[in-house]
Amino acid sequence: MNVKCALWVTLMLFSNGPLFAQTHGYFESVDSTDFETNDGPNTAFYQQGFFSYGQHIPFDETDSLQTQFGSFFVEYGTRLKWKVNNWFAVGGELSYQFHSYKIKQDSLKNLLGLGHSNESQRLKRHILNSGLYMRINFGQRGNHLGRYLDLGGFGSWAIGSRLTLKRTDDPAAQNLASEEQIVTFRKLNFTAPLEYGVHARIGINKVILWGRYRFSDLFKQHDEINNGNQLPNLTTLSVGLQVVF
Repeated sequence: MNVKCALWVTLMLFSNGPLFAQTHGYFESVDSTDFETNDGPNTAFYQQGFFSYGQHIPFDETDSLQTQFGSFFVEYGTRLKWKVNNWFAVGGELSYQFHSYKIKQDSLKNLLGLGHSNESQRLKRHILNSGLYMRINFGQRGNHLGRYLDLGGFGSWAIGSRLTLKRTDDPAAQNLASEEQIVTFRKLNFTAPLEYGVHARIGINKVILWGRYRFSDLFKQHDEINNGNQLPNLTTLSVGLQVVF
């Protein structure tokens, strides 16, 4: 009986060993689509940099002050995301922005043209921007950004504005050879220092399509500009692309 018991125990040990090894290997090979990790976009807290480029789209403007194609927007910043659960997150961002508005030239209508039709005229603004957003994730993504929709708002402070115009002198009027001039006006007292509005982004991993809408007026009333009347607003709509890194 003792010999039979020994043989039975030996047989069980050799038969169960491979079974245990197979079970262990099975659990090691599982690849969840939303697993927890200590590093990467799917962690509880994640910070990333981003770069944006876009166009200011003429929208709801008057005849007396209009933007043209070539009005653009660039941005460089950092963004923090806090993961609430697998499909929802919230976050904030800080960035530097440069806005350039190319203004349509018309000596009778352009209120910033001083009665002249210049070759070109641009309003340029350097801006510090902050924003909050909520993110809705779609589908399974693993430790990747995946597909998502961001909805949020922003507030900005213009740290510098200037109006630059390019023109060519009339040699008959100036009694000089024709010469191109670039004139820059700084410390503009008719531009509003603060901006605020809403933004939306649709992203697939590190490529994002975005749009933003500004609620605030770009200009403020000043006694020496436009006979003391409020200047019309330039476009409030901008769209573009963003990459994150």
